[in-house]
Amino acid sequence: MTPLHLRPSLLAVAISLAAAAPVAGQVAVSVTIDPAADRAPISPWIYGTNFDLGAPVTAMRQGGNRMTGYNWENNASNAGSDYLHNSDNYLTWQAGITGSAENTPGIVVTDFHDDARSLGASYSVVTLQLAGYVARDKSGVVTTAQVAPSSRWVPISFAKPTALSTTPDTTDGAVHMDEFVHFLVQRYGSASTATGVRGYCLDNEPDLWSNTHARLHPGQPTCAELVARNVDGAKAIKRVDPAAETFGFVSYGFAGYNDFQGAPDWAAERTKGSYRWFVDYYLDQMKKASDTAGVRLLDAIDLHNYSEAQGGGVRVNDATTWDNIDCNKARMQAPRTYWDPTYIENSWIGQWFSSFLPLLPNVRSSIDTFYPGTKLALTEYNFGGESHISGGIAQADTLGIFADQGVYLATWWQLHTNPTYIAAAFRLYRDYDGDGSTYGDTTVSASVNDRATCSVHASVDAADPTRLHVILLNKSYDQSATASFTIAGTRRYTSARIFAFDSAGATITERAAVSSITNNTFTYTLPALTAAHLVLSAPADTPPTITTHPASTSVTAGGSATLTVVATAAGSGTLTYQWRLDGVDIAGATSAAYTLPSAQAFHAGSYTCVVHDGTTSTTSNAATLTVTPAPASSARLLNISTRALCLTGDGVLIPGFVLSGDGSRRMLIRAVGQRLAQAPWNLAGTLPDPQLTLKRRNPATQAYDDVVSNGDWGANANAAAIASTAASVYAFGLGAGSGDAAVLVDVAAGSYTVHASGAGTAATGIAIVEVYDTSASGPAIVNLSNRGHVGVGGEVMIPGFVISDEGALTLLIRAVGPRLGTTPFNLSGVLADPVLTIYRGQEPILSNDDWGSGPGAAATVSTAAAVYAFSLQSGSADAAFVVTLPPGGYTVQVTGKGGATGTALAELYVVP
Repeated sequence: MTPLHLRPSLLAVAISLAAAAPVAGQVAVSVTIDPAADRAPISPWIYGTNFDLGAPVTAMRQGGNRMTGYNWENNASNAGSDYLHNSDNYLTWQAGITGSAENTPGIVVTDFHDDARSLGASYSVVTLQLAGYVARDKSGVVTTAQVAPSSRWVPISFAKPTALSTTPDTTDGAVHMDEFVHFLVQRYGSASTATGVRGYCLDNEPDLWSNTHARLHPGQPTCAELVARNVDGAKAIKRVDPAAETFGFVSYGFAGYNDFQGAPDWAAERTKGSYRWFVDYYLDQMKKASDTAGVRLLDAIDLHNYSEAQGGGVRVNDATTWDNIDCNKARMQAPRTYWDPTYIENSWIGQWFSSFLPLLPNVRSSIDTFYPGTKLALTEYNFGGESHISGGIAQADTLGIFADQGVYLATWWQLHTNPTYIAAAFRLYRDYDGDGSTYGDTTVSASVNDRATCSVHASVDAADPTRLHVILLNKSYDQSATASFTIAGTRRYTSARIFAFDSAGATITERAAVSSITNNTFTYTLPALTAAHLVLSAPADTPPTITTHPASTSVTAGGSATLTVVATAAGSGTLTYQWRLDGVDIAGATSAAYTLPSAQAFHAGSYTCVVHDGTTSTTSNAATLTVTPAPASSARLLNISTRALCLTGDGVLIPGFVLSGDGSRRMLIRAVGQRLAQAPWNLAGTLPDPQLTLKRRNPATQAYDDVVSNGDWGANANAAAIASTAASVYAFGLGAGSGDAAVLVDVAAGSYTVHASGAGTAATGIAIVEVYDTSASGPAIVNLSNRGHVGVGGEVMIPGFVISDEGALTLLIRAVGPRLGTTPFNLSGVLADPVLTIYRGQEPILSNDDWGSGPGAAATVSTAAAVYAFSLQSGSADAAFVVTLPPGGYTVQVTGKGGATGTALAELYVVP
C-alpha cells in the first residue's frame, strides 16, 4: 500500500458517531478460562504499526510502495502508479527533511529508525530493495519511454565487489544492498544490540510490481525470479548482520498467497512439490536455498492482509462513513477469518477459497510442513473503521487473535484519517490504566459460546502471576452481554478491575469493579459495542513447604545415586518437581526422587529441586553430589555386537574393532539374520542368508585383506566347536540349518572389519554382527565402530558390549552424523541429529543428543584426543559422552532426533 504519509498527524477531532446508545436488550453468554491450558508466549512485537499512531507500540515498519524504488544513496524514490510514476524527494519532504540534508545517504531510513526508538518501538523493520532498479534522480514523471533500464534508474547489486563504506559512491553504476545494511550496522550496531535495526522486509508486494511499478519492473515477476531475488537479498543481509531477521515474501494479499498473482511460471513450478498454494512453494524453496547456503535465509513469512469481507454491499475497510450498519457489523466479525473454522467471511475468498480459511492455521500448517521454525508476520493489515467503535472492536479482537495464534510481528497500516479507535485498541493492551500497565506475556485458554456476539482473549504475566488479564468484546449493536465466567485452576481470584472504551468515545475509562468473585465464577454485564479489559486479582500464593531436603552424598563413578525431596502443598494444588544441577534444569528429572543409575564425573555438582504447586514454587536446599573415580582394574570387553539395517552396495553392515596387546585371541564371530525372526525376538524384515567376511588391515598397504568367510555356520568343519563355544559364552543358539553365518578364529592384534551382507545382490534386512572373546589371555578389544543406516523402529542402530568381571571400565562412546558430511569424509545423506542412549538391560542410564552441551563436553574432547579419535566440530549435533561402567552387559541405541533417518557412525573406545 502507499502511505498517506509516514507519520500522520493524529488530531483530537470530535466525531459524531452513528451508533446510538444501546437499547435495553440483553444476551447471555458463557465464558470459560483455564490459566493452565494452551499456555504460549505472546510475542511482544505484535503491537506494531507503520506510522506514529499516538499510542504505545512495540514495533514499527518502514514500508509501502515508495520503498521499492528508494535509493538510499541520495534518497530519491518513485511513486509508481500511486502518482504518475513520479521520481522525487517525497520521502524526505514528508519527514520534514529539507535543504542539503535531503541528499544525506540513508537519512530517510535513519530518521525513521530514530523516530521508532523515540516512540518506544524496540523492534524496527526497514525495506530492502530487490526489484532490480531504484530511482536515479528526483526529476519528476518517468515516461513509458524511460522504463528500466534507462537513465532514470540505477541498478541494484547484492554484493559490492569492493570494500563496503558508509559513504556510498554515487558514480559506480550501482546501488549496493549489502552496503546499505553495512551503513545501518555501522551507525546503530548489529540487530543483536538494543539500538540496531532488527529486521528487513525483502522489498514490498512483489506480486504487484508490474502494476504498481510498471516503469521499474514492467514484466510480471515469476515465481523463480522472486525466490532468486529473496535468496540474494537475504544472503546480503546475513553476510553483513547475521543477527538481523528477514521477512519475505511481503505479499499484498490472498491472490499473491494463492498463485503469486497468476505468475506465468506458477503451473510449471507447482509441479516441483506437493503444493496447495504459492505459500507452500515459497517456504519450500527458501528452505532448500537455506540448506544449501548453510544459514537460515527466511526468518518470517510476511503477508499483507486487507480484509476482503463485505457488509451492506461495501468492503469493510473501504467505508469512511458509519451509517451502513451492516458494514459496521461485518467489520467486527471479519477478524474471525484469521482463526475461527466456524466462520466464513462474505467475500470472494470465502466463496471460492474457503478451504484456505481460517487463514493463520493454514499458513502455520504450511510452515510446519515446508520450513519449520519460520515465524509469521503481517506487516500490513487493516479492517477499516479507524474512527468508529466497530473499527476499535475489530482491532482489539485482532490483537488478541495475534497473541493467541502465535503471530511473531504485526504492524497495522493506516488507510483513513483520525484512527482514534485504533489507538484505543492498542491502549487497551499496552496502557489500559493510563499508567503504562499492559496485557500479559503468556496467552491462556479462553472461549465463549457465542462468537458472533462476543470475543474473549486471556493472558497471564510472569511479572505478576496473581493477575489474570481478560479482553472481552461485545460486538452486538443493540444488546448488552451478560457474561457468566468460569475460571479453572487452583488459584482463587477474588476481584476484578474493568477498563473499557465504547461507542460513546475512544477514551478508555475505568468502570465499576467486580468486588466479589466466588469459587472462580462471576457474572459481568458488558454494554453493547464495548471493548473491555478485565484485570482479575488473586491473593498472594503460599508456596509449598519442603519438609525433607535432599542430602549430600558420594558415589563411585559408575555407581547409582539417588536424591530425594519431600514436600507438602499449602492448598489443593498437585505438586510437580524439577531437579537442577548447578542451577540448570535437568531434562526429564521431574519426580520427587532423582536417580542416577550410573553416576559419572560430570554429574558431580550442586543439586536443587524446585517444587511447584501449579501457582507458586519453593526451591530446596542444595545437596552436593561427589563422584569419586573408579579404582584401577584389569576389566576388558568380552563381547561386542551391532544390530542395524543391512543394505546393499555401500550400505552393507560393516562393524569394525581393534585388538591391542601381545599374542592372539580366539574369537567367535557371527552374522545373524534369520534367527532374529524367531522367538524371543520375532523381528520382521530380517536379513535372509547372511554372509560374513572377516578382514584385517594390512599395515604395509593399509588395505583390508580377507581373513575368513562363511555363509552357513553349520557347513563349517568345526560347526560343533562353534556351537559349544557359543554356549560357553552364553550366546543364543543359532539352530541347525538357520542359514546364519559364524566363524571361530584366532586373531592377533590389529584393526579388523566384519562385512555382513545378504546372499545375492539385492538382499537386505535387519542383522546383528557379534564378536565374542573366548580366550583367557591375549590382545584386548579397545575399539568398536559401525557405520550404517539408521532408520526407525526395528531399523535403529544398536551396538552392544559386555564388560568383564574384573572391575569398572571407562569408555568414550559416540554417535556421529553431521561430522561425516564434512572433510575428509564428505558423505551425503548423513543423520542430521543423532541421539545416543546407553542401556543396562532395559534401563536407560545415560543419553546425549549434542556432545557440546552439558558439563561433560570438555572430557569428551580431551578423551577423544587421548584415544586418537577424529575431532567433532564445535556446535555440531553429533552425540558423545565419556562414561565409567561396572561389569555387565550394555547396549547403545543410535536414533535420529524426531524420527530422522540417515547414515551414522557408532564408536566405542576403551579409555586407558
